[in-house]
Amino acid sequence: MTTAANNRSTSGDGRRARSARSRSRILHAAHTAFVERGYLGTTIEAIAEFAEVSPQTVYAAFKNKPALLGAVLDATIVGDHDDVPLIRRDWVAALEQIVDRREAAGHLGAGIAAVLARTSPIFAVLGSAAADPGLAPMLTENRRRRRRDVEGLVTILARNGLAAASVLAHSDTAPGRKQDPGELFPWDRLAGEGIGLWVPPAPLQ
Repeated sequence: MTTAANNRSTSGDGRRARSARSRSRILHAAHTAFVERGYLGTTIEAIAEFAEVSPQTVYAAFKNKPALLGAVLDATIVGDHDDVPLIRRDWVAALEQIVDRREAAGHLGAGIAAVLARTSPIFAVLGSAAADPGLAPMLTENRRRRRRDVEGLVTILARNGLAAASVLAHSDTAPGRKQDPGELFPWDRLAGEGIGLWVPPAPLQ
């Protein structure tokens, strides 16, 4: 009986591992396709072909194209395909252990810079497809997740004596280099609720 139970457990582990590998291939293929072809120019069939799986496998894992784009965005933000949210990542855990305020701010800045570098191409895809009504539920959910991430990071900084107003939108510190990722990070609304500092738009001097 014990042997049979062990066999079932081993079989289950194998299926989960295969499923994880398949999911990772799909996410990689989808990221490539969305960036190269845009959201509207990408089909589930093309993603499936690149990932070497069937379209049915893609639908089973992600339900539809908007959900797949949302999963690609989530994976790009955290930097891999593991199902671990940003706020539970190792670099955030390390931030919680830093006592010096300058060091904490620098660590956070480096972490956020890495996120922005990874996500810039996907945010461009989102921006070009934002008017698609089919994306609305996914965008709403992603706004909720990004808000949770920002709240968590601000809370950690507060423990080090850094006020919420110390958190700036990236374009407020480098307006000529990059735009903020639109409605996914609504800095004006977040600032109104005590999360971060909102700097009103002004012409560059």
